[in-house]
Amino acid sequence: GIAHAARYFPYEGPKALRLGIVEHSKLIEELLVVPRRHVTVGPDPTATVVVPREDLATTLRMFELSRGSYYLNFTAEMKGQVSQKTGFMDLTELRRRSKRVRQSGSDVYRVPWLSRGTIVVGSTKILFQLIPLDPLAPADEVGPPARSFAHRLGAWLTRR
Repeated sequence: GIAHAARYFPYEGPKALRLGIVEHSKLIEELLVVPRRHVTVGPDPTATVVVPREDLATTLRMFELSRGSYYLNFTAEMKGQVSQKTGFMDLTELRRRSKRVRQSGSDVYRVPWLSRGTIVVGSTKILFQLIPLDPLAPADEVGPPARSFAHRLGAWLTRR
């Protein structure tokens, strides 16, 4: 697969974070984070992903872009899993292995290239994947296949 090939042919081109937002088992939004930037989650209408205040009291920078890599910030209230070289690891295990804990109480995990996963914040499920970005594709042509991506990723994650 792609992950196997990436070990032998490292991809050095532009990368993007792809998100699928699911509420009540229904895909409601697909996002391709281009240009690469921080992704926030919270009740504030200016957040990248808006969730009800009862699910998350304050806005959290869930995916932080630092030195060319994405870092996942997550709290004890969040559930989910992230792909690893050896398979999937849930957030509880990542929390135990986390080397950095932020002052705000969130744990930090560096998201590896070609990683994917799901994070549950209350009633909202956030599907994510780091993907290669075709630099020749016009910005308006990158987004439409997203819906099929989120459905495939969601089906793939629920089989695990």
